[in-house]
Amino acid sequence: MKKKRKLNILPILLIILILALILTIILMIPISKKNISGNVILSPIIPSDCSNESIKALWDSIFLESSNNIQIYGNTTHTGRCDDVIAYKINSNGNLYVLFQDYYESVSTIETQLSVIKVNVTQITADRVRNLNFPVEKDLLTENTFMNSTNRTLNFNQADTEIKSIFKIEPSTWKQEFSSPDTRYLFNYTEIISTVKNRSVFSIVIANQSASIINIREVEPLLCAPNWISHNTSCNSSEILYTWYTDSNNCPNPAIPDNTSTICDYNNDSLIGTIEDFTTKTTSSGFNNLSVYVNNILANNTTSLNLKNKIEKVEFKDPTTTYVEFYWDFSTPLDLNTIFVEKQSSSDRGYILVKGLNVNKSITLNNLANTNKICVKDSEINSILNINESCFKQNEHVLSCPESLGKISCQIVEGGNFRVYGLEHSGAIEFIQNITPCIPSWNCSDWFECKNNTQIKKCTDLKRCGISTGKPLTNQSCGINPIQSNCIVSLNCTEWSKCQNSTQIRTCSDINKCQENKTETRECEKPDSTKSIMFISIIAILVILIIIVSLVIILEFAKKNKGKYI
Repeated sequence: MKKKRKLNILPILLIILILALILTIILMIPISKKNISGNVILSPIIPSDCSNESIKALWDSIFLESSNNIQIYGNTTHTGRCDDVIAYKINSNGNLYVLFQDYYESVSTIETQLSVIKVNVTQITADRVRNLNFPVEKDLLTENTFMNSTNRTLNFNQADTEIKSIFKIEPSTWKQEFSSPDTRYLFNYTEIISTVKNRSVFSIVIANQSASIINIREVEPLLCAPNWISHNTSCNSSEILYTWYTDSNNCPNPAIPDNTSTICDYNNDSLIGTIEDFTTKTTSSGFNNLSVYVNNILANNTTSLNLKNKIEKVEFKDPTTTYVEFYWDFSTPLDLNTIFVEKQSSSDRGYILVKGLNVNKSITLNNLANTNKICVKDSEINSILNINESCFKQNEHVLSCPESLGKISCQIVEGGNFRVYGLEHSGAIEFIQNITPCIPSWNCSDWFECKNNTQIKKCTDLKRCGISTGKPLTNQSCGINPIQSNCIVSLNCTEWSKCQNSTQIRTCSDINKCQENKTETRECEKPDSTKSIMFISIIAILVILIIIVSLVIILEFAKKNKGKYI
């Protein structure tokens, strides 16, 4: 019988072992989380001036939305740049686009910051933005950018599409952030523009609110740091001291500090302005010849009065009636240029108004209406018309003379005039009850959050008539009502569930019951549990292979010793 050839199984087992090790290495390579990646390509055209053309060019270099019909506010205080820019636009769909630019210069760096935003706002907010008194109410843009946006649901992958549909940018790697109740997708990127200048880009897409934001920051060092030295003029006859600045380092095109001016006492008489100018000014304000007295002496030549660093009584008289009286510390000169006194010239009611003299004083007003009541307003006002006819506004008080109200008191003095004491900001007029009917002017806030199925809002009468005539409704019931346009959504969401089938879910309910409860989903991975199972499986395979190889080697060794071959 022919002897069978020996089958050497050891090389085969070695090959199997090598393949198992290769498979183990492949399986052990970490599976990276799916990212949305690319290069940031964004080149904002920073304006060198505040012309409409330059600001529109900046807008068009960032937004896909055209700059046609944008509202612009720009302020240039230095040559070669636009320090402060606000541009905005709202379309018929309630999409609000806003661009802010600010320029900062420190001792060592120049920094330009841009914030560009797109948000879909509610109808109420859209109407408010369309009717802005710009630029007086420009702060409302900031408020409305981050408030009262409409709701939406974006998943992780949709953030990339969203940002590309608004801005001329290719995002870098995104990451996810949770800041209850918001879910946010973020990316940031820094690029070197030159050897000394860099630009950083940071973006946020809010998943559950219709808001997408990009912040752009450019920083470059000042190659030449100015050293500002102040220079003063001499005090001139106009009693004004001017200060200007020069740069001892002679830097090119530095941001020169603004010139300043301060008052000064030209003739060292402790008064700013002349008595003659003060008298002339008040002659056209209801007085015949309002004179200044210091310590009961007519102030025609105050230098001889030696007022420096003294506290003296000051009176304004016409010709013998003291209409204003106060004490002044002459360590600081008394500036007659800023003081304005006015009384009635032809009227059926007496009044007096004092501006620019915010110290405790007494005032006199004529009694022309033959009444014992006056209305005083202890606040700085520009006109006697700023005192309400019904005397109900802030800091307004009706006094029946003689009467005291806190620090303010009123007396009827010789000649039947009113004398009022204790005022700092001064205006007073004779008070005649119901001289004209007061018609309220109501100004109301938006509806507050829904609590206990009720919403409220605050309404204030700008005229402070003290009556409720025509007052709008200030409370209403609220509940589940998707059509209710003035209901403010406030979501309260549960924690995200465990990751199952690459998906997590959570439930969100509206505290104000403006909308139905909803379920949100997002993509997820379970790298930890997957790696654990994979690691255990690999170890098990290796153990089995080692056992098999060991058994085969033992059998081969036993057969070889007996001399028996198959």
